[in-house]
Amino acid sequence: MPSPFDFGDVEIRQFNAEQTAKFFRSLLRAEASAKNIGIQSTHVPVRVNIPDGGLDAKAQNSSDSSTPLIPAGEVGYQLKRSDLTPKACKQEVQNNDETALKPMIERLLGDGGAYYLVIFEDLTDQKILNRREALETVFANYGYESVNIEIFDASRLISLAQQYPGLAFRFDETLDVGVDFETCRNRRSISSTHNYIVNDDRRKFAKEVRSEVRGDNCSIIRITGLSGVGKSRFIFETLDKEPFSSLVIHAAASNLEDSRLVRHLETDSTTKAILVVDNCSAEYHRALVDRFETLGNRINVITVSDDLNQVTADFQAELSPLADSSIEALVESERPDLNRTATAKIKEFSGGFPELAVRILTNIEFGGWNSEIELPPGQLTKRLLVGTSSDDHPSFRDLRKTLSAFAIFDRVGWRDADGNLHPEFLEIYDVFGLNTIGDTSEIEDIVGYAKQRGLLRGEKALSLQPLPLALLLIKTRIERHDLDDELLQLPTELLQRAETRIPYFNAFESGQDWVSDVLSRSGWFGDTSILETEAGGRVFKSLSRASAEDATKVLRRFFRTRSHPDLKEFTQGRRGMVRALRGIAVWDTTFDEVAKYLRRLALAENESFANNATGVYKGLFSPAYGPVAPTERHPIERLHHIEDGLKGDEAEFELALGAASEALKIQHYTKSGHPERQGARQLPDLWVPESRDDWVSYFELVWNLLVSRIPDDPERANAIVETLTGAARGLVSTGTELSCLVQATYVHLSEIDYVQIDNVIQSTITICEFDIGGLDPDEQEQWEEFKKWLISKSFHTRFVSFVEISRQYDEDDEWIEKLAKDAVEDKSRLREEYDILFQNDSSNGHEFGKWLAKSDEGFEFLDEFIEKLNSRAPETLPPFILAYIGELKKEERERFEEVTERFEEEENLRKYYVSLIRIIDPTDEKVQDLFQQIDDGTIAVQELQEFANLTQPYESLSEDTVQEICNRLLDADSQSALSSLRLLHWYYIYPDEGPSLDTPFLTSAVTHDNVLTLDETVNSSRTYEWNEIVEAVVDEEPGSSPNILDAVIDASESERNLIRLAGYSRETLGKIIEADPSGAWSIISTKISSEGISAWWTAEFLSGNFSLGGSLFGRLNWEEVENWIGDDPEERAPVVASSIEAKLPESRDDTTLARELLAEYGHIEPVQNRLESTYFTESWTGSSVTHFKEKKIRMENSLQVEEGRADTSREVLRWGESILERLEYRIASAEVSEEIIGMADQSPKID
Repeated sequence: MPSPFDFGDVEIRQFNAEQTAKFFRSLLRAEASAKNIGIQSTHVPVRVNIPDGGLDAKAQNSSDSSTPLIPAGEVGYQLKRSDLTPKACKQEVQNNDETALKPMIERLLGDGGAYYLVIFEDLTDQKILNRREALETVFANYGYESVNIEIFDASRLISLAQQYPGLAFRFDETLDVGVDFETCRNRRSISSTHNYIVNDDRRKFAKEVRSEVRGDNCSIIRITGLSGVGKSRFIFETLDKEPFSSLVIHAAASNLEDSRLVRHLETDSTTKAILVVDNCSAEYHRALVDRFETLGNRINVITVSDDLNQVTADFQAELSPLADSSIEALVESERPDLNRTATAKIKEFSGGFPELAVRILTNIEFGGWNSEIELPPGQLTKRLLVGTSSDDHPSFRDLRKTLSAFAIFDRVGWRDADGNLHPEFLEIYDVFGLNTIGDTSEIEDIVGYAKQRGLLRGEKALSLQPLPLALLLIKTRIERHDLDDELLQLPTELLQRAETRIPYFNAFESGQDWVSDVLSRSGWFGDTSILETEAGGRVFKSLSRASAEDATKVLRRFFRTRSHPDLKEFTQGRRGMVRALRGIAVWDTTFDEVAKYLRRLALAENESFANNATGVYKGLFSPAYGPVAPTERHPIERLHHIEDGLKGDEAEFELALGAASEALKIQHYTKSGHPERQGARQLPDLWVPESRDDWVSYFELVWNLLVSRIPDDPERANAIVETLTGAARGLVSTGTELSCLVQATYVHLSEIDYVQIDNVIQSTITICEFDIGGLDPDEQEQWEEFKKWLISKSFHTRFVSFVEISRQYDEDDEWIEKLAKDAVEDKSRLREEYDILFQNDSSNGHEFGKWLAKSDEGFEFLDEFIEKLNSRAPETLPPFILAYIGELKKEERERFEEVTERFEEEENLRKYYVSLIRIIDPTDEKVQDLFQQIDDGTIAVQELQEFANLTQPYESLSEDTVQEICNRLLDADSQSALSSLRLLHWYYIYPDEGPSLDTPFLTSAVTHDNVLTLDETVNSSRTYEWNEIVEAVVDEEPGSSPNILDAVIDASESERNLIRLAGYSRETLGKIIEADPSGAWSIISTKISSEGISAWWTAEFLSGNFSLGGSLFGRLNWEEVENWIGDDPEERAPVVASSIEAKLPESRDDTTLARELLAEYGHIEPVQNRLESTYFTESWTGSSVTHFKEKKIRMENSLQVEEGRADTSREVLRWGESILERLEYRIASAEVSEEIIGMADQSPKID
């Protein structure tokens, strides 16, 4: 039987000049590769019938190997399509007058090179001898007597070529079974991209394939993967190296079966080849294994298939879709002209399939993106669904219908924690009519097939990939009119995962039509009340991403029929509408209309979080640019909305002012989410300033708009001024233009009587302190000069600067002293500042009061101040009054006493009396007077709380007085009692100079009922002072700890227990126990043994539940606890189990209370149960799967430790195994829920 690689002299002689050159080049490379010769350089021109200087080809072989065709060193080849006579041979190497060798021949021979004459015609041996002798003679005539000369005729060339099957397939057109490697290079799957992107897996697989092919035996290799994943390109790139490429025969399995080629490869022991078999079924793969596996390394077989089943092979690799980053690199390398929109969309749509990316690339215009993409043609889709294998698979119709139901959702729950079908799948089984295919078991088979093919990904939740396939299936369902409003009846969680796919309906024309129909008057939203449902709002938001224009028409109908009260009551569906409006507003063409709708919703606001309608509306006016810009619309063209609002009623004015404040933000731009990503639609051309001038001019316009709107109404004027001063710092920091604008405006504002200059002064001082550093020195100086001018402008501006604000100058005292003197000289000026003076938070009011008293000879202001205090009645005594009266006490004691009497006697002043005494005259005598007034009912005992703010009370009050204050407060109510602890802390604990501790008194204070059990007077609780006092007491007198502990446990029965509500006392509680463990246990054992609530609260206390920390049981003497348990194990061991940390040792040298309890009493079932309950009482953040897996690892390690102990406890192991079982179930449940929502497991990696 003739070889399929026989192509004889007839074919060789028929080669034209180009074929001759290509053939010889291919033969030369094949020979070099096969013999592992590293040719440093070769050159074979495409045409061999043009003047060539004596040579048609050259090669340089610097390796140690050689062949008859490729000698060592340099060789020159002369190619002739027909025979040359001996004379012609001589003429071929000489110049025309035969006086010298041709230049290239001269150089070749001069360098010691060989000369090979290649004639594409058969020659007899004599003819070959004659031509060799002629060449030897002519070379000798020129001094080259030992030249290596070879003559190759057609027969000799054919003999060499038949060793390389690829050459036959390349040059013999009668061979139609396969193709050679070079022909593969021109196929679309290879040539459609110039660059090959490889990931780590494919790089590793390629290395394995080459290693197998180089081996000593026949290698059977299997490469699988879904259609479009890049199998052909992978094979090509892997073998595009010598010695592989010249041995490659690439054939389709359907053409190869029973072919002459296969039989020849099997039987001809001289043929060496790499057979690449495309679309090879598992069955035919097995047949090839049977044929070739024993033939040694002359034949290597690589089968390629989209059948992912495992087969017998020396090496098998499944190619997975590429990562997004690889697709992005491919797109950018192939089409650097594409904008970021196109690149991002192709990456998204290809789903990791290079072939899909390339197909989309061919339909993209230069630089841009068409919103309607060309989805994969039907043949590719069918190949993705069922492949090309003849193996059994579900019917194409049933598979398509099943997968089209999954296609609508990003993910669908598939299995629950018990492995049963998830309710979400059962829901779509009913809603989408999968029962027409068969029962759920038949759908399970179809899903299993799709998972095996990699179309449905996931275990507990399934996601259909790639996106183009999902869209095509959706498209088919839509065109079959098989998607109706039953979608709205789906559970919220499932509907939420349809939201991510619906926007992509705009990727194809029928999807666009469907969206338009659904949003039309005759569609789902014909009755706009559907928008007032949760499902309607969600679906509408998704549909608005598919077609902003059609969604705007629905909004028009909705708002046309809704009044302000209606919108105020609009709650269900509101979130979806606000998000839809935000997305529609990104487009220039729809911005104005939806901005009005957002404004109406904002004016009828009923939500309190940041991204409510109000927040989104204000955000529309942000000057953020580029990716964080809210819209395409130029900011200047948005301003008319703010201008309209400033003219409106109070609500509209306030909203517009908030929008203006957002419009003046100059830095720290952020954006949550990506409302601009709307399915397949091209990303909006989000606003970017054309220049700095464009950007600056916008801020100037907004600023000037606000300034121009300052009306005669002081309330609105000052609201606008507050907005301006709030934005000024950012504007000034940008540079000269806006800095000058701000300063000029401030000058203007300072001249307007009804403008509160306070904000302007505050802003100016702050700007000079923090924001002018980036300006030129001259501009910095201008601001400093302006500040001085503004502050010095009037008595009022100085008063605001140094009394109300006062935080800028070291020389404040000097300025305040001068200000006080000016006030005394012209009292009318001070009276104009009473609104500031008689408030509680004037920064330097106390300092001003001191200097005012010093300047006010005879304290002429005193009576006026008291009268104003009487009439204005501020909540607390203003700082300047306290300082003024304090100076009075120093200078005129008798008059001071008269003043205090007035405060004591006059009804409107009496509420300040205790403050006056505490701050100015805290003496035992004065406090005793207060006690008398309390006893007389003149003042309330709660006013003694004022003394909780008396620092270093030991310097002015006796211990007896302090304790009486505290006793009265302790007995009053809980708020007063907590204040008494603050006074005791100041007196005994801080600072260290305080008197010695009165431990009995302090013990009675910290255990008082009003301290430990809080009544309704307490609006906030803190345990800092309680902790500090208790720790000091037990350090001083450890024997007091049982009494404190007894009171704490009793009080813990109350829901308003101080320790429980405050939750910061774990360490203090531990110290109480550690101070006297035996005494503590004597209390605890009594409490924990009692019936009813006391025992339960004691257990809670010991478990640490009141202190937000771990168990306190470990601080007790465990031997005493064990003895107590031993008296009644059945009852007492479970109580202790409820009160200790459920933790096992992590090393053999360690132990825990839980381990000891289980080892001794684990046979008592409630002990096991209560420890288990404690173990799972916890909170955490992040992934539940990760959390439970980490707990499982720790428990498994603890059980290994237990097994390695000399005293291994079966009960400890039994408890641990029970915990592991519950952990596995919790992990399974969490995996279901987290996979459904797409939350990645970040479990620890265990070596």
